[in-house]
Amino acid sequence: MAHGGALDDWSERRRALGLDGRDEIWNGIYHVTPHAHASRARLATRLVAALHERAADRALEGLTGFDPGVEHDFRVPGLGFVPAGEDLGLYVPTARVVVEIVSPDDASRAKVPFHLARGVREVWLVDPGQRTVEIVGGDGPGASGEPGPEAAEVAQLLGW
Repeated sequence: MAHGGALDDWSERRRALGLDGRDEIWNGIYHVTPHAHASRARLATRLVAALHERAADRALEGLTGFDPGVEHDFRVPGLGFVPAGEDLGLYVPTARVVVEIVSPDDASRAKVPFHLARGVREVWLVDPGQRTVEIVGGDGPGASGEPGPEAAEVAQLLGW
């Protein structure tokens, strides 16, 4: 996305240094998002591992570090579950489940409508600071059952 001059130089330098891996574009507007604390990566890894078999039974696989959306309009979640074996590119048009690991003062809740509008069946808001899990689906909280657990079970899987 070309802006000109110093901004393009800055953006290219971020890309070259690998600092742009969590940056997002919201309707064409570039959002600089800091890398998550390692404790968030730990939570994401725990969830993918704990739900691996259940997801596989539903022909899903867990992913971290992917961009749901399309070029110039995507959000980067903590993790998600997509159909297993699906041909994946740089941008993944949708996912069955997206997990946003909430950080203080972040935009996790603001991403929920974006994900649901793209066919995501559930968005999990995992808040390690409050030790809470909220599951929001297109038909209301917890309605879709993808990949199966209730919010209390997800919290238990995380040891809360």
